[in-house]
Amino acid sequence: MQPLLYPGDYVSVSNTAYLDELPQRNDVVVFYKPGTKRSDPRIPYIKRIVAIAGDTVEIINARVIVNDKKIEESYVLDENIKSSYSLKMRMTTIPENHVFVLGDNRDNSSDSRMYGTVLKDDVIAKASSILYGINERSGKEIK
Repeated sequence: MQPLLYPGDYVSVSNTAYLDELPQRNDVVVFYKPGTKRSDPRIPYIKRIVAIAGDTVEIINARVIVNDKKIEESYVLDENIKSSYSLKMRMTTIPENHVFVLGDNRDNSSDSRMYGTVLKDDVIAKASSILYGINERSGKEIK
């Protein structure tokens, strides 16, 4: 999730954020990776939602297109978009009760491009701020 989050950062999350509302585009969320069984040890991931149920998403020339509109991604650094993995992705429609997540550090992110959409029930928290972070980022709101 660099440049927003770095390994070793401590992040404040709300595990009640989605009791009364649904996950939205641009939310940074904690979730369980699709395909892990509830009986297996489940490792939480943290990524940004770029598309929600019913949306179409594709990547053309390293730009994410949601519902035929290029989205503004000021949180993605151009130097994090060099590999073919980050340059293109065929259009997909997000199924009911799912979200599509991407890491901000596109070339080095295991996200929906790799393992598919995330079931809303596997979204367990919404990130809100950096409690402790390197480079004087402590207290920074997560957007």
